[in-house]
Amino acid sequence: MNRERKARLNIISSLLYQLTALFCGLIIPRLLIDAFGSAAYGATMSIAQFLSYITLFEGGIGGVARALLYEPLARQKTEDIARIVYSISRFFKWIAFGFLAYTFVLACIYKQIAHFESFSFWNSFLLVLVISISTMGQYYIGMAYQVLLQASQLSYVTNFLAIVTSLVNTALILILVHMNCSLIVVKLFSSIVFVIRPLVLSVYVKRKFQLPPENEVSNIPKRLPGQWSGLSQHLAYFFFSNTDVVVLTLMKSLSLVSVYSVYSNVVKMLQGLTNSFSAGMEALFGELLARGKDKQLSQIFTHYETLISMVSISLFSVALLLIVPFVRIYTRGVTDADYIQPVFGFVLILAILVECLRAPYHCLCIAAGHFKQTEWAAYGETLINILFSVLLVIPFGLSGVAAATLCASAFRFLYYVYYLQENILRRRIYLFFKRALINTADLLLICLIGSFLLKHLQLQNFFEFILTGGLFTALSILITVGVNALLDYKETKWLFGKFMDQKKSDPNGKRRGC
Repeated sequence: MNRERKARLNIISSLLYQLTALFCGLIIPRLLIDAFGSAAYGATMSIAQFLSYITLFEGGIGGVARALLYEPLARQKTEDIARIVYSISRFFKWIAFGFLAYTFVLACIYKQIAHFESFSFWNSFLLVLVISISTMGQYYIGMAYQVLLQASQLSYVTNFLAIVTSLVNTALILILVHMNCSLIVVKLFSSIVFVIRPLVLSVYVKRKFQLPPENEVSNIPKRLPGQWSGLSQHLAYFFFSNTDVVVLTLMKSLSLVSVYSVYSNVVKMLQGLTNSFSAGMEALFGELLARGKDKQLSQIFTHYETLISMVSISLFSVALLLIVPFVRIYTRGVTDADYIQPVFGFVLILAILVECLRAPYHCLCIAAGHFKQTEWAAYGETLINILFSVLLVIPFGLSGVAAATLCASAFRFLYYVYYLQENILRRRIYLFFKRALINTADLLLICLIGSFLLKHLQLQNFFEFILTGGLFTALSILITVGVNALLDYKETKWLFGKFMDQKKSDPNGKRRGC
């Protein structure tokens, strides 16, 4: 399968998965909030966040391994591939054992640190254990194989598998809630469903790559080159990603965690939809770097940046307009927390938008293996987020932690712009400012027109919301295309030309017609 077809499959499968995640992510939280209350739902999100701390031990080895796999994959060096895969497989199994100990400690202390009054100690203990099952399976069985598939530009395999397990999980939760099962039972069966995914991945990879058995591979490294630099990047990003929920849990309340999670789930789903258009980008960058195709790399980077910008602005501008009407409808009848937080929603959307816009820069740094060179920026982003969150959460609450995330994300984005210009692409800085100007003009125009239209609409139910959302999305796409065609005609023409070429291609990638 050629590079373009892999990229197309990765984009389509990633988009389908994100749409599936959006669908499931809208159903599951409301089901759990209605059945068990905001505090209990907030507890499940908080527990999942605390369990994610185990990724501290992962040490960023996934990104390091992918960077090391690009060259042997490009040159089909099977034994070198096997050495890297078995090295990270051993590493992840050690993490799984550490995760068991960490989970037990968390289960013992969670009720005390979170002030979780709704459950007894034993119910809280069991809830932590059952939520941990899927993570345990992922690290012990499937993580190494997932890294190999990502580096091979075969992310569509994991995406299609994730679609199936997500739909099964949602259906199962729906059934169990209507059977009046307890929260612990619901989360237990949900975790079991997600253990199936790494099992299937292991079977597929062993058949696809035909790697030699581990005992027949010599010189398996105990530690991969660059692993310590990858660790520093990973630790920084981990603390950056988990700061908000932890600060709210420790300094505010679980009800606010529930409010944060409702907004965050929606915005993260939009981020996933945006990122689906760049699926396989890192692997493609890695292959081009391994083959020394610098000119082609620069061209493709610009194309991807334009695509991601257009998709991001189109989606997130609609989110800015409709996030509060959506939450008002979504949480109607829920009275144990104030879910209408317009300022928080606005700032959080901007913070995640910045993360989406910087995605091409981040992927290229990983593909180039520049972990050590960029680690101080990762530290800076994390420190800004932690410091500002702690300072702002008391006076400003949810809006404070969102503002901290926005400042931190913007800092790292600007650093990437400078770093790539000086060290990898040698891009002229004006290209970034040109793109930023186009994005800003696009966003403001959509929001101005959308705000005017929204004044004349009263959204009372999901049917009206879906119709309005469809109208606003179509409008935002038209405005985005128009603004980009006016201010960056060359790139817009290339993207649409590429799209039309794909429409004219048959399933085997051959052109139709004369």
